[in-house]
Amino acid sequence: MKTYQEIKPATTIDSIVQYAETLLGIRFTKIKTNRYKAPCPFHADTENSFMVYVNKDDEVRFHCFGACKGDWEIYDLIMLRKKYRFRKAQQVWAEHPGVADFTFDAGSSSCIPEPDETPAPDAPVGFVEPLKLDQKNVATLEEAANFYNDLLQLNENRFKHIWDYLAGRGVGKDAINKFNIGYAPAYSDETYRGRALIDGFLPRFEMDNETFKAFTDVGLAILLNDNSVNGYGYYCRQIDFRRKYPFSRNYGDTLAGRIVFPLYGIEKAARHIRQYRTIILVEGIFDYFAFYSLLQDQDKPVVVSTLGSYVTPEAAAILKGLDIEHFIVAYDWDELGRNGIERMAAKSNGWVYYLGGPAKDQDPYDMLKPVVDVISGFSLRTPDDQCAIRPETVRGKNG
Repeated sequence: MKTYQEIKPATTIDSIVQYAETLLGIRFTKIKTNRYKAPCPFHADTENSFMVYVNKDDEVRFHCFGACKGDWEIYDLIMLRKKYRFRKAQQVWAEHPGVADFTFDAGSSSCIPEPDETPAPDAPVGFVEPLKLDQKNVATLEEAANFYNDLLQLNENRFKHIWDYLAGRGVGKDAINKFNIGYAPAYSDETYRGRALIDGFLPRFEMDNETFKAFTDVGLAILLNDNSVNGYGYYCRQIDFRRKYPFSRNYGDTLAGRIVFPLYGIEKAARHIRQYRTIILVEGIFDYFAFYSLLQDQDKPVVVSTLGSYVTPEAAAILKGLDIEHFIVAYDWDELGRNGIERMAAKSNGWVYYLGGPAKDQDPYDMLKPVVDVISGFSLRTPDDQCAIRPETVRGKNG
């Protein structure tokens, strides 16, 4: 009885290469004895980065020296291509050379997760620092934001669940249009398969690889065969060999399954913050929309979302340059976040006013409304250069 290791040694390399060519739809070039190369089928490769070789243990291995850096044996490739479990992959390969007396290995692949229908990772999208923040980066992000906004607005019935959710959070059609809010369909969407953005720009990617690189540089496209990311077992199952083009076969929208909010705040509020020497810091994006809608009607849109209770050093440096005297903070926070804001206020000889976090089922809008009418008094001086209102009049329950 042969084991799964005994039917893939160096003596079978020609058979393995031929099988891999059919399996993956590629063509290898022999470069020397026991070594072949081809374009990698698991990323957009133009450099023949996909190598077949025999290692020191006399095993045939496949390795990508390009973007995806994968290292596989024939069973791994069958699992990736066919979405099979390890046991099934062993059976398929044994049948190819006609090996009947075969013993299955009861273990699992060392690098390919079993296709156990793991749901989409419930993890936040990380921030991607562009290699260089130039106009091309900005234009790419703007194009993506406009694309997702158009997709949402032109498909109100199809994405009714998204419209209903936004409406339930106080974000209606006017805000969706004004703030360029969009939606990136999920991988489970039968039409888009998590590739709405990539498919939308595919003709441009095919004409110019640099355009695609611009999208990856700013974090808009994710390589599905990246075993270093959280949720690799889910993403590698989304590789779609039915697709002709490597951009849509091997990559997906990073934001797939998410409502897309272009980040606004400072650029809309800076002039007013300087005028009133006042800023309102909120934690969540929906709080920002509610407060901004309320304040802009009074020409006082001084609200900024910190997207969490921690103000980063970069954000603190921006705020320091706005000459703020009054920091109104309308969210719950931990001690680290509170201390950071207090230190920032102290450097500008400013005051911090704690509105505290909302109670359960309380709308943050209701917390802020009682003090909106007096915000202008924080920095508009009376003729005798006295503050128009006393700080005590706006301190919240935590102040």
